[in-house]
Amino acid sequence: MVKIICIIGKSISEKFLKVINRLDEDDREIHIYENMSYIKDVPLKILKYMEELYKENTIFWILTDNKELINLIYRIYNQIIDRFLLFTRENSIYHFGSPYCELMKQNIIPEEGLEKQIEIFEENIILEEKNVISNNENSHEKIQKYYFLKGKLYLFEPILAQKGKKIILFADEKKIKKFEVHCYWIFKGTWMQKQLFYIKKYAYIGLYESISDEIRQFLEQLTDKIIELGYFHKVFLVRMLSDLCDCLREEAGEFKLLIYSFLVLKFKMGCYTKDMVQQIQSKKFTIYNQIYLWGQLNRIGLIYPELKSIDSKILYRNILNRFREELKDYLMPIPHKERSKDFILVITVQFLSEGHAPTRTVLERIYTLGKLMGKKVFLLNTRELTTILGYFPLYDEYRRNIIEDYDTKEKYYYKDYEFPFYQVPDEMPEFGRVEEILKFIRRIKPYMIMVIGNASIVGSLCGDIVPTICIPVTFSTIPFKNNQYICVGRHLEDEERTNLKEAGYPIEHIIEGTFTFELKRQQRKFTRKQLGLPEDKFLLIVIGIRLSTELNETFFNYLTQTFVYGTHLVFVGKLDNYDDWCEMYPNLKEHSTSLGIQEDVLAIAELCNLYINPYRIGGGFSLAESFSKGLPGVTINFGDVAAAAGSDFCVENYKEMVLQIKRYIEDKEYYIKMSKKAKERVEQLTNSKAAMEEILEKAEKGSLFF
Repeated sequence: MVKIICIIGKSISEKFLKVINRLDEDDREIHIYENMSYIKDVPLKILKYMEELYKENTIFWILTDNKELINLIYRIYNQIIDRFLLFTRENSIYHFGSPYCELMKQNIIPEEGLEKQIEIFEENIILEEKNVISNNENSHEKIQKYYFLKGKLYLFEPILAQKGKKIILFADEKKIKKFEVHCYWIFKGTWMQKQLFYIKKYAYIGLYESISDEIRQFLEQLTDKIIELGYFHKVFLVRMLSDLCDCLREEAGEFKLLIYSFLVLKFKMGCYTKDMVQQIQSKKFTIYNQIYLWGQLNRIGLIYPELKSIDSKILYRNILNRFREELKDYLMPIPHKERSKDFILVITVQFLSEGHAPTRTVLERIYTLGKLMGKKVFLLNTRELTTILGYFPLYDEYRRNIIEDYDTKEKYYYKDYEFPFYQVPDEMPEFGRVEEILKFIRRIKPYMIMVIGNASIVGSLCGDIVPTICIPVTFSTIPFKNNQYICVGRHLEDEERTNLKEAGYPIEHIIEGTFTFELKRQQRKFTRKQLGLPEDKFLLIVIGIRLSTELNETFFNYLTQTFVYGTHLVFVGKLDNYDDWCEMYPNLKEHSTSLGIQEDVLAIAELCNLYINPYRIGGGFSLAESFSKGLPGVTINFGDVAAAAGSDFCVENYKEMVLQIKRYIEDKEYYIKMSKKAKERVEQLTNSKAAMEEILEKAEKGSLFF
């Protein structure tokens, strides 16, 4: 939608009204503001008007009746307004206040990046539809611009540029000592400015345990207030917080990381992970602080795939290189002839109850290796996942689960199979404990090592000693590990192979296989009536332990469109914000049910008609459970579910998902055919022995087997 802000000095004339009427079309909204000539802060008013009119994907035009005003607006809002129109038949006189008068005295310079044009708009000129660029697209490079006028820095435009695209015009930056103190911004005197004052106070006090609770409380209050802010308010706040962190002393490093994590998680600004990685590698922090941050960034990337960053991989490589250097005496390869044939060491970074999907994955692999294939197996839980070793406060930090009773456990029983087990009793990966593990491996000399999960420093080191296979729990991803086989639960596309080769990654290190599941036996039987589900609706089941963060507005915008076809959404898992979504979408409450976490998912799935998977990384187990009950599925072509389902059940986006759901409802023959395919697919997904034999055979024939 194009929204045209029409600024008129005095009352509107008949000629000007004719011009405006020509602009009033179906895809344009005209907003007229008269009698503006004596308002000294007209540019500020314009931005406030834009704030009131802002919606996602809004395109703003500005139409004025004064050359000086259009030049000024063009200069200070060049990146957020898409088109600048000047009506030349009238020329109202405006009385600008400071700093606008000071800015107008300065000549425009190339560094300001003013790439658009001011268009002369007269009565008889037809407005061409050209160069219309939404401010929500990266159609031209965004620059954070500050103007140094009469000893003060001024910023006007609420733009979040990429790091490094911040410039200060008309000044020598070296002479500006306290950057954040002199920043003028258009919401001066508001609640937000007061919050920034308190943030500066906390930063210079330093982050000590005695005040960390106070800071956390303040950030929670800040979060509550942010919900009330408009779009440009939020952008200004993010921009000021970022600038503030850039100006803090090295001693305030912990506080900077806290604010950066706040920006990443609250505003979904993934670019600030780079700042976090750079900060954590300063001399103020230890290797254990780096490991702690790496674990938190991994968790963020899992929950919010759009925030997954190359920066965490860079940090991981630096951490691993440090371990390699410190422990190089224990990393010599163990020759093939010295290793114990048929002895496989399995390493996991987290081991909980059998109801925990990744733990069940570990147990299934061990059962297959030991019970079904006759291998000797030893399980080592290194406890590395999201460690609290090196802890420091971050915003909304993740605290991992652990079962401390396992510290003294030496054997584990799964089904009818018993195997030796060891859980490291300390926080990991601590250098002393890692050294002990490497010595242990050199003593037991396993034939091969299998690492379940890709977040293990210990596992990465093992690839130097014994042939090692990494099986990521999020099996659709491809972590780069030059000394290990990576087993992906799918076949690589030709484009992926090309991209990997171009990135210098050895394609022969990747083992294409099937990520298999062992389904829990169904224990219960329900009716729709017992669970409060409608008898006459087409039930769409959505399953996940992280639905609170995985479901977003895009999902609900599209899925609520299916209600006209007679659908009813059934959410199984953790959806703490269900009531909030129902408030945002008034028809959702009537056409959906949230059942919470269920022990017997199979009993729920058999009551439903279709499995739906949102845009997320994990979730493969829920797909297998649904397929086993004959439910076809519709999944976005991304992540573990897409890998497990296969291309027959994938769509590219939510728009296609809605159309596919409609087809399943209306085309009964198609539904029956796809239900049969789902059952055939789940047979492959549950044949663990065949899949494991194929993986081991490929590993032994591969280039990393020594």
